[in-house]
Amino acid sequence: MWNRFAILITAVTLFAVASSAVAQPAAAADHALKLGYSVYLGGLNIFRLDVDLTRDGAGYVISGGGKTQGMIRVVWKWAVTATARGEVKGNGVVSRSYHVTTFKKQKRRSLRLSFPPSGGYSIERTPPDSPRKARRRAKRMPKSIPAGTIDPVSVSMAVAEAAARGRGCGGTFPVFDGNRRYDVTFTKAGEEYLNKPGFSTFSGHAIRCTLAMKRISGFRKKPVMLRFWDEEKTEAPEIWLGRLNNTLPLVPVRFQADFNLGYMIVYLVKAEYRGRSLLAAGAGKRK
Repeated sequence: MWNRFAILITAVTLFAVASSAVAQPAAAADHALKLGYSVYLGGLNIFRLDVDLTRDGAGYVISGGGKTQGMIRVVWKWAVTATARGEVKGNGVVSRSYHVTTFKKQKRRSLRLSFPPSGGYSIERTPPDSPRKARRRAKRMPKSIPAGTIDPVSVSMAVAEAAARGRGCGGTFPVFDGNRRYDVTFTKAGEEYLNKPGFSTFSGHAIRCTLAMKRISGFRKKPVMLRFWDEEKTEAPEIWLGRLNNTLPLVPVRFQADFNLGYMIVYLVKAEYRGRSLLAAGAGKRK
């Protein structure tokens, strides 16, 4: 249950961060856009995630890592790293690979998902599944995936690419994370001014979008204790995109989703580019 919850936190946060790569000039690794996010659940700071994003021509690399913190770390010591690679081609995004590793106590688990140019997908798990678990998993895995399917981190790259071309944040995208296949739909919900809401360090104008997910395959049939934003009884999650300066594109500055245990809110708390903070005093003030 908790592993599923943590993967969702990481995927959603990295997934949102991907949109900051659009229109970024070709950059070397030392010129990566560095973003930091704090995750709160029911008012408790439970997770911190730092992300580096580089764009080199059409290619991009998004890598991040985080771990539980605060009171929850006393009972649940968990950490994760994740990396997505791909290319922006034509009117869309092409995923190449998605690699996620989790650490729980002394256990380390890794999933490497590849999208070959010939189509389909390949998966490498470390440690590998037992024969029994492999048989159970095979029954849930998709036999094939639609052309253009992308990983959960790269999907927001596709959203932001659409926004950069004047199509707003709307659109539906097929996603596969190595275990589950689902479609994610974005809808623009308006614009507003954020004056450093909650624990955020950002203030300024932001675009608000809602998200919806349609399950396709790989999900458990029985309901789990934690219900996330794909459930009918929870409110649709929302994401706010803001501009840190006049040259860089919009980045996620806040994310909010409804759990049955309370609201999960993700705040932007760090933003650096070429060694310079983008959240210095005075940044984002109302003009």
